[in-house]
Amino acid sequence: MADIELNLRDLCFTFGSLVTFVWLLYWCGTYRFSVLKNLGIPGPEPWPFLGSILEVHKFGGLHVMLLENMKRYGKIFAVCLGRSPTIVITEPEVLKTILVKEFTSFRNRSDEVKPPPPLNCGLLAARDDQWKRIRSILSPSYTTGKMKQMIPLMDDAVNVLMMKLDEVADAEKSVEVVELFSKLTLDVILLTAFGIKTDIQTDPQNSVTKEARKLFRRLWLTPYLSIFPCSSLLRRIIAFFRQGLAFFVGAAKEIFEERKKYATEGRNDLIQLLLTAHDEPAAQGVSKLSDDEVIAQLITFLLAGYQTSSSTLAFTAYHLAMDSDVQERLRCEVEIAIQTYHDLPLYDLVHEIEYLDCVMNESMRLCPPLHIFNRKCEETCAISPGLTIPAGMDVTIPVYALHHDPEAWPDPKVYDPERFRGPAKEARHPFQFLPFGAGPRNCIGMKYAMMEIKVALVRILRKFKFVRAPDTQVPLILHSGVTLGPRDGIHLRVKRVKSLI
Repeated sequence: MADIELNLRDLCFTFGSLVTFVWLLYWCGTYRFSVLKNLGIPGPEPWPFLGSILEVHKFGGLHVMLLENMKRYGKIFAVCLGRSPTIVITEPEVLKTILVKEFTSFRNRSDEVKPPPPLNCGLLAARDDQWKRIRSILSPSYTTGKMKQMIPLMDDAVNVLMMKLDEVADAEKSVEVVELFSKLTLDVILLTAFGIKTDIQTDPQNSVTKEARKLFRRLWLTPYLSIFPCSSLLRRIIAFFRQGLAFFVGAAKEIFEERKKYATEGRNDLIQLLLTAHDEPAAQGVSKLSDDEVIAQLITFLLAGYQTSSSTLAFTAYHLAMDSDVQERLRCEVEIAIQTYHDLPLYDLVHEIEYLDCVMNESMRLCPPLHIFNRKCEETCAISPGLTIPAGMDVTIPVYALHHDPEAWPDPKVYDPERFRGPAKEARHPFQFLPFGAGPRNCIGMKYAMMEIKVALVRILRKFKFVRAPDTQVPLILHSGVTLGPRDGIHLRVKRVKSLI
């Protein structure tokens, strides 16, 4: 009898321990979600630990998942990306409040993923007063005048691309244009930011290209690390093994030290502008850039500009190949502008081609490389009647969903550059189109990126046209990682054209 009682007590203890363990495990995987229920914001029911990640798989990508949830739950809803609860906002006027009117309450990006030094003091990751100081120091480096000085460097890189396109046209075979434009944008970044000339576009075995691929292959996992309870530790471990990042940090330090030793007046690259900001006395009460901050800005420039610009060029080429009428109209307007404004410098000339802006903007609407960005609420803030966001809460801006909202964009899947001029543009809320973010913390390199893309397109369209190939994927399947890109690349034919004028 005593043995039976003892066994019964052991069984009860074991059962109680198991129940307690399961409850603790469940609590650990869900306690961060309770804040959303308290706010009463609609959204899909999160799974313990996983949050809404299973829905990402269900819909075929984060960009589509957020779009479909917007259609189901409305302009403001909540999801849990891993263990991180976030309020998703697609109401343009509310976005204006967050990004502009109440900027001081939403001045920082989410700190869920902390980059390793020195990248943590780059403009994308810097916070509060450090961000404000760095932004104020860097802003003069991104003026129209400074951007114009970089045109010859960009043109040099495009010259190499034109030779490659000649080879592609001669071969009469399809080419993977994402790879083609990735090499161009990396070449442009190395020329205009690091001040070095390489053979990236002509040498398939170039080590810099390999390291860049390695770096961006590893970055795609970063948004999903918050699934794990020990995600902070995992992020540190993965950051430690990011050899691609270490390669570019080492190269930037070496170039920076070399340029500090020797006077290089007359150089029009970004590193020279940063050296000037590093050496010149800063404004009263503002400390100048440190060595680590200079290195961080160079690496940030690489990370922010490499895949975004190349993807925009590739997506634009794809849509032009799919719509020959739009491509011929754009080519005609390019030729007319060149004949009309032949005395203008290239920078000014490309800004006279209105239809070029329309074509690029429509490509960025349909396929925005920056498909999502976020802000962290630093002080509890009432942003609209009935909605107060508590301090510490992340806010997600789903750019892809904004750009595919059928209420703002009739037939949102149709490629139509005319959306970006005339009555259609005037009737639309400006915060319905956010390819570069908005407000004081928008993309500082927006002018640089647009200039690079415009210069490349104008040069290309005068001599070549993009044509659909047998292996062109239609419709294009997109993959959403850190940026939005084509899952299987973009294969097109390139053919020569005769001048229209």
